[in-house]
Amino acid sequence: MQQKPKVRRRMTKRFFIVTFCALLLYVGITFFIQQQELNRLKAEQKELQQQTEDAAVEKDKLQHMLETAKTDAYIESVAREKLGWVKQGETRYVFKKETN
Repeated sequence: MQQKPKVRRRMTKRFFIVTFCALLLYVGITFFIQQQELNRLKAEQKELQQQTEDAAVEKDKLQHMLETAKTDAYIESVAREKLGWVKQGETRYVFKKETN
């Protein structure tokens, strides 16, 4: 009868060791998966931050263009360049492209 407790202790120790190893393996795998997810999210955050900065630069550029478009000088330059208008008393020269 005294040998039964010894056998129980061995099984208890083995069970504890196997359970501890399984738990350690589970924690290790979970940590690895979480680390990969964290790295992915950091990369995504960096990309979104870059997009935000690019959008801010584009916004500033468009605001500057909008402010410039309200001036008489800009309206005059568009009329001259795109519409071909000239002021009274000016002579307009048109150059034809030579074809070879």
